[in-house]
Amino acid sequence: MPLVTAAELSPLLEAVARGADAAFYRVEGRDQPLCAAYSVRCVRAAHAALERGQRRVVALLDGTGADGRGLRVQRLDPGEKSAGRLMNVNAPEDYDRARAIYPV
Repeated sequence: MPLVTAAELSPLLEAVARGADAAFYRVEGRDQPLCAAYSVRCVRAAHAALERGQRRVVALLDGTGADGRGLRVQRLDPGEKSAGRLMNVNAPEDYDRARAIYPV
């Protein structure tokens, strides 16, 4: 996600500062857990997910914090402008497409 800016990251950090254990965007019906903010309460859940052999980031969201309480997850709507900046770039063609839409 090379097009992400501070404008996209700030709301995530603010959500965690206000008490969310994890905050990330939901774009076109899909969670974007790689562009996210996670509190230290997620560490226990991440360890447990890895011990179960689950390697996807979203697996930790089913876990609990050290106090045994489920994690508080906040999903944010990025708005139209930021949604485009959250596009995944996995190949040179993806990067070229992203640059055409959002010149740097």
